[in-house]
Amino acid sequence: QVGGDRAEVRARSVRIALQGTIDLLNQRTEIA
Repeated sequence: QVGGDRAEVRARSVRIALQGTIDLLNQRTEIA
């Protein structure tokens, strides 16, 4: 269960990082 929870947290952090990158790209596109 601990390993599963750790994988869940890692997947969640990766998803948040991807969302942040997408937001930055969208802002950069709007500025351009």
